[in-house]
Amino acid sequence: EGGRPVLRLRVAEPAAPQRRDERRIGYATRRRAGTVETTIPRGGGMDILLRGREGAQEHGDIPVFDVGGDRRPLFDAVLALPERDPTMVRRVELAFSRLDLPTVAPTALLRDVADGLPGLAEQVRAAIHPPRVIGRRLRAQIDVPGWLGGAGRAMLDPIKAAPELRAPLADLLAAFAPDQMLPRELTLPPDGVAALEANNRFIAAFMVGANHEMNRELLWRTYPTDGRGTSLGRFWNWRDPAQLDCSAIHAWPAQGPLAERLSSGEARIALVLRGNLLRRYPGTQVMAWMAGEDGKLQQVNPAQPRDTLRQTLFRLRIEPDITVVGLDIGEDELRAEPHWRFVVQEPATEPRFGLDAPEMSRGGRRRGFRGRTAVNDLNWAQTGTEPGAHLDPARVPGAGQAAAELAELLLQRPVRVLIPSATLLHSKQG
Repeated sequence: EGGRPVLRLRVAEPAAPQRRDERRIGYATRRRAGTVETTIPRGGGMDILLRGREGAQEHGDIPVFDVGGDRRPLFDAVLALPERDPTMVRRVELAFSRLDLPTVAPTALLRDVADGLPGLAEQVRAAIHPPRVIGRRLRAQIDVPGWLGGAGRAMLDPIKAAPELRAPLADLLAAFAPDQMLPRELTLPPDGVAALEANNRFIAAFMVGANHEMNRELLWRTYPTDGRGTSLGRFWNWRDPAQLDCSAIHAWPAQGPLAERLSSGEARIALVLRGNLLRRYPGTQVMAWMAGEDGKLQQVNPAQPRDTLRQTLFRLRIEPDITVVGLDIGEDELRAEPHWRFVVQEPATEPRFGLDAPEMSRGGRRRGFRGRTAVNDLNWAQTGTEPGAHLDPARVPGAGQAAAELAELLLQRPVRVLIPSATLLHSKQG
């Protein structure tokens, strides 16, 4: 019909009344205009239908479609029986013959066969499963080019097309609901530091809800998608632009801990710093560094840098004065090795020039430009400069005529602060 092959099975009455024990198996097949019509006498035997794929195709009993020279049947053989099994033939004939008796319940017809066929129901369901049968029929009618590879196998799968947005949702959440970012019991004084662990369970739930609402918005705006796409895959603002927190939410397993669904892996430790330090100096480096027994930082092995140094993974700004810095280290690693140090330091590539406040001056000395004695921590009081006034280079102690000499005197040494990790970790009992 419509250029497609059609299989019709017709149950007909015998040509003449016969006793049941004298009925013979009648099986007639005719083909016309792409149609296969098969007539089975009512009450007749069905042994030819139980021979499996090979035995049936020898007699032309199963419709076969020619797909690119590969002859495939529309239905696979359901039963893998020995050739002409007498017991099974008798059982099927007995059940089929009862079609003449309207008083026989359908369950009785099935019981005669099912008793001798363990798992028959499961085999039948698998053989007539709609995606399987319809897919085979479509593949018989549609020629899929070989260059598509495995793409042709998913021809029945609905589209999952959705835009990919790289915006980090943590920044949006911090802007619209900053009270949801940090524990309510956390109290940080000005210039205080705390160590927290990311809540992956919250992140996974938030990503599911955000993508659900995004898909609803796409459908509302008639975007061609089936509502299963994962458009929003980033929660944190990762330094690696290709890093995602979750992907393909529709492919998540039906069961399992929610926190393990994230593609970003285990929960990381994040340092929470309050103050204007990172706002004023956004290039400040924050990391975790392994120290030795003497408390000094260990040398970094270029071949295995993660053994001694863990870098920053992401940053989050929470107004007005809180910065969250995610580190590539977990709580278990910090507890297993107490020599880890949280390091906050100025980058060597961003030199600063200036003078110290009088109350911060240490009066230390070092060898300076061309071997001359130079004061490393010159303060404003030594130059006689009033607050708010400009510095007169001629009044800087030790400054010569060259600009390089003045720059060498005013160059500030980079500052590095070490915080033992044990001081920021609470006991698990507490």
